[in-house]
Amino acid sequence: MLSELSAFLSLLRDIAPLVHCITNRVTMNDCANILLAAGARPIMADDPDECAEITAISRGLCLNIGTLDKAKIPGMLASGRAANRLGLPILLDPVGVGASRLRTETALKIISELSLSAIRMNRSELMSLVASLDEAGVTADNITARGNHERECAVRCGGVDSVGDTDDIDKDANLSLWLSQKVGAVVIVTGAVDVVADAACGRVLLIRNGDSRMRKVTGCGCMLSALCTAYFAAANDKVKFASNVPAESAANESTGFASNEPVKFAANESAEPAANESAGFASNEPVKFAANESAKSVSNEPVRFAANVPAESATYVPAKSVSHPAEKSTARLYAAAAAVTAMGVSGELAASRMGELDGNASLRTYLIDAVYNLTSEQLERFARVDEYIHSGIAVTQNNEVTQ
Repeated sequence: MLSELSAFLSLLRDIAPLVHCITNRVTMNDCANILLAAGARPIMADDPDECAEITAISRGLCLNIGTLDKAKIPGMLASGRAANRLGLPILLDPVGVGASRLRTETALKIISELSLSAIRMNRSELMSLVASLDEAGVTADNITARGNHERECAVRCGGVDSVGDTDDIDKDANLSLWLSQKVGAVVIVTGAVDVVADAACGRVLLIRNGDSRMRKVTGCGCMLSALCTAYFAAANDKVKFASNVPAESAANESTGFASNEPVKFAANESAEPAANESAGFASNEPVKFAANESAKSVSNEPVRFAANVPAESATYVPAKSVSHPAEKSTARLYAAAAAVTAMGVSGELAASRMGELDGNASLRTYLIDAVYNLTSEQLERFARVDEYIHSGIAVTQNNEVTQ
């Protein structure tokens, strides 16, 4: 698995995707710099009159509601619709969801109107979002046995700083997997142990990288969201997984992946398609997703990435029974894990440089430098990634989690 994660590091630098960020004004500069450091190209545009056009020339879209105002919302939705039309990945960072009605309603509106590739949040934002979906009519009472007290705490906490029992990995994994199934997106929950869950392939990865001092740097989460979007953009250039089906109409579509184009990410293969295989693109040049172009596949028998069942009736398969290290359906799971691992390893490398007089400003600089200098060898050497085995967990047609 680690060799596949490190392959995304090279893929990102080779493709250098343009990433459109409608993001937090507090951390916009850091998000731009970390994208540049990783090998991507940032563009920050949030005026509704140009948002959709900017998205149309980009490879991925990051929506961050950290410094939300009503003037931004139409641009976010317009960009999201453009991304869906073009099959571009969209990541939502629902910063502070649950802290105010505006934030909660905006997050729910984005989730309901757009087809997302990923949602990146901390643990308290996860609980707040689940609580909000519950209030919006989702049957989630039996996701966790902790009861209404958890939901009340989640709504009160504000979501910006993760609070509570950070060691309850079982609950975090199950909530993440449930939310992934409900929304049709990869769910990335960061904390003491990072969780990456994708119900489309029924797998959850636990990542134990990073340094506690990263909490002192404003915007590490925002930077990670931008970084994840870049990794998704690079992966989507080779494995067309981003959905162009709005979430509200996904009931009759396959979950999460709209493309039927075949591309292989095997453990011992490079990102470029093998010369003797038809499961690639017509050339080794990056596939263009401009407004008037579409990806072309050369295969006569395209392989579907998505499940053959609607999202509402999907059933989780225990991770231990899923063949891996890399099936076509795991492309976005591994892209997310690669980004989270790269950020965590870079944080550790940055922290190792800290001197007696260095503080959080130095750590921010060292972190961006570490992302810039990160090698595949470092990623494979220092990554701590485990598979979470969720045996016996299933999702019913009523979206209920059973043990």
